[in-house]
Amino acid sequence: MMKQGVSIPFKLSASVLLGLILLATWLRWWQLDTIPPGFWFDEAYNAMDAIWMAETSTWTVFLPGNHGREALYHYLLLVSTTFLGATPYAVRFVSTLLGILLVPLMARWARSIFTDHPQTHWIVLISTAGLVVAPWVLIMNRAGYRANLLPLFVCWACYSFWRGWQTDRFRHYLLAGVALGLCQYTYTSARLLPLVFGLFTLIQTPLLWSGHRAQLKGLWSGLFLMIVSSAVITAPLLFYAFNNPAIFWGRTADVAVAVDGSWRSLKLFGLHLIAAVRIFIDGYDPNWRHQFVGQPGFHGFSSIGFWIGLLVMIFRWRQANHLLILLVLIVMWLPAALADPPFHTLRLAGVLPAYYVIMAVGFVTITGWITRRTSLPFTSNQMGSVVLILLLVINGTLTIYTYFYRWPTTPQVYQAFDGSLVELANRLTQSEESINVVIPFYLYNHAAVRYILHQRFEEEVLLPAEAHERLTQDGPKTLIIPQDLPDDGEPPAYVWLVSDSQSGGKAFVSTVNRDLPPAALSGDPQAVIYNRQGQPIARQYALAESDQLETLFVRHLPRKQINATWADNLRLTGFEFVPEVIGPTDTTNLYLSWEVLALTSLQEKMFLQLLDSQGQPVGQQELDPISKKMYRWRPDGLVLEQYPLKLDANLPAGLYFVRLGFFNPKTEQRLIAYGPDSQPLGSEVIIGPLTVAEDKNNPYNIQHYTQASLGGVIELLGYSIKSAPTRGETDVELYWRAEDTIDLDYTAFVQLLDEERNVVAQQDMQPLNGLYPTSSWRPGDVIATTFVLAVPQIEDGGSHRLVTGMYHLETGTRLPTFNHANELLTDNLIPLQ
Repeated sequence: MMKQGVSIPFKLSASVLLGLILLATWLRWWQLDTIPPGFWFDEAYNAMDAIWMAETSTWTVFLPGNHGREALYHYLLLVSTTFLGATPYAVRFVSTLLGILLVPLMARWARSIFTDHPQTHWIVLISTAGLVVAPWVLIMNRAGYRANLLPLFVCWACYSFWRGWQTDRFRHYLLAGVALGLCQYTYTSARLLPLVFGLFTLIQTPLLWSGHRAQLKGLWSGLFLMIVSSAVITAPLLFYAFNNPAIFWGRTADVAVAVDGSWRSLKLFGLHLIAAVRIFIDGYDPNWRHQFVGQPGFHGFSSIGFWIGLLVMIFRWRQANHLLILLVLIVMWLPAALADPPFHTLRLAGVLPAYYVIMAVGFVTITGWITRRTSLPFTSNQMGSVVLILLLVINGTLTIYTYFYRWPTTPQVYQAFDGSLVELANRLTQSEESINVVIPFYLYNHAAVRYILHQRFEEEVLLPAEAHERLTQDGPKTLIIPQDLPDDGEPPAYVWLVSDSQSGGKAFVSTVNRDLPPAALSGDPQAVIYNRQGQPIARQYALAESDQLETLFVRHLPRKQINATWADNLRLTGFEFVPEVIGPTDTTNLYLSWEVLALTSLQEKMFLQLLDSQGQPVGQQELDPISKKMYRWRPDGLVLEQYPLKLDANLPAGLYFVRLGFFNPKTEQRLIAYGPDSQPLGSEVIIGPLTVAEDKNNPYNIQHYTQASLGGVIELLGYSIKSAPTRGETDVELYWRAEDTIDLDYTAFVQLLDEERNVVAQQDMQPLNGLYPTSSWRPGDVIATTFVLAVPQIEDGGSHRLVTGMYHLETGTRLPTFNHANELLTDNLIPLQ
């Protein structure tokens, strides 16, 4: 006859659980600084976003970059990197800590939900042990993934909800709502978790309707309290989703399985469902970062307990505890059924607590059956011990051997974690020698490289005078081009990394140049850099002349200021033509300074139209506003670009301008630009002027110079008269220079007066016919405008003179005018001739 035995003592159970927690701690922290190898892009991206949030004091609930991510994990990273430094270890420390905390919370949930089961201790210990040595969980816990938060909050929410259901105390429902609300800030799959509690309540309603109305009322009241508390916690995220639906739901739409109703589509969806079910049989994630590729995600020994436990759960689904666990498993499995690919371990992390509880129920069922139905001389406690030991030995040994000895040495794992790029970045940060190299921006901006370099190099966009002197005299001698990260074809920018023992490291970012390919800087390869596996990871070039780089690194912002914003995304803050005066066949660089206001790039195209002084287009470019990679993690949001402008040789001398704006390439609709105080500026802004002159030493050909001032903000440099004033039409060209910013748009006039000061001929207009009004002038601008006077025939002997001035059209008030001695002129008129 079989002995059932008694429940194991609580102290013994607690001691075993403590041992499992210590085992989990050892498995998750041992060799964490070297395994996994490398540092994956997503891990570093999250860390860089956390650092950016701290450096810019931008506290957000959702980060739109990298497909959009809820931000709770980033706040934990911020704490970790603050105390442990900006290292890969600090990022993975957070994940390991979350994985360790999951173990006691999992045990607590399992104990509470099976508190009346005669084998409660074994359900707790077996489910917890399965979680501790599971390869899926171990790989996830030792990498910096946001999904590590999901099972933790699933356990917390389910535990608190179950306690509320069992005790009918609202404080537990309140805590369940808090857990559910915080869970929405963890990972995209968490959006499905509310279904668990809603479905549980709906299914329990008919089951309790006849004889347990009071209990049912408490359940509905508790669910309502849970919804309210969860909504309060989730409100900031919901507000973000309401204002940014495309960003918030974008990733869900990207991975959702498309079903259009056609037979072929339904067939493919059926195959997809089969693959999703195989997760629990022989399925595995094909991503080397997530699993042991080729090995089932759930070990065979665990599967025995799971399938038996699942049958028990289904058979006993009317029991509330079994129903809740089944709902957690099904609902958190839905991403496999609804998203592509079907097996994605991070997306399915929410099934883990339910899976291992079901597995434990299955093993306890087996041991109970054996002790009751066979003549073997074992108690249930002895059988439970056997299962626990087998689980730890079989699964634990296989996991330890595979994870710590086989998996990290697999070339695919090294590549999957960007091992080569991490090695290259480490060489630039860990070398004790001085660093004086140039790298392309697309390498620098790779999240893993950027995060590692951030430890040693402080980024700057503007080049200080001493650094510029060093660049021109003893500049970088080496250009490094990565092998594993090919140029993405975006406009090139470069980063000069310089560091020595006397000064801290600096990373000077060049302007984005639209006309300078990397080959112009490189020449022939000087050497090849190899990784630890003997594979080439970068090519090293010699820079013979530092002036190849000098024009890319600027010492000051473009001196002409502007304030124009598009789509709350990009603000144009300055521009400058260098040089501002060119010959007809020369090339100038248009420098633009941008302030990045958003975390995602503007999708519209930018147009640059070259205009003559009459406002007629004489050339156009259509291009991306700035490199999309330049949006991320910019100091003060600053990005500098230079656009080479080469004019048509047939263009006449004169003033030219650039019309700048953005348009949707699909609809051709232009974006509206907004100035300070959100004042609409229209669909374009005009910047300039650029002077094209035959003689660059005397670009304006001024015949008569004056020293008159208008309102202290505009100087009349001089004028030229191109025909006699006594006959026909007279062309009078005026040359103004802006001395300060000008608030209003003034109208200029030229008058021909007779001896009695009567107006004989006159023309009034805004300079350049309003193309570039005075409110757009920047200090230093030289503007020339031609006035044409229809001069009537004048009798000989008459005395006439030309005068000019400016006035505000709406009020008719003239700008006060002063001569070279700063004396106020009569009638605010400047005499010309």
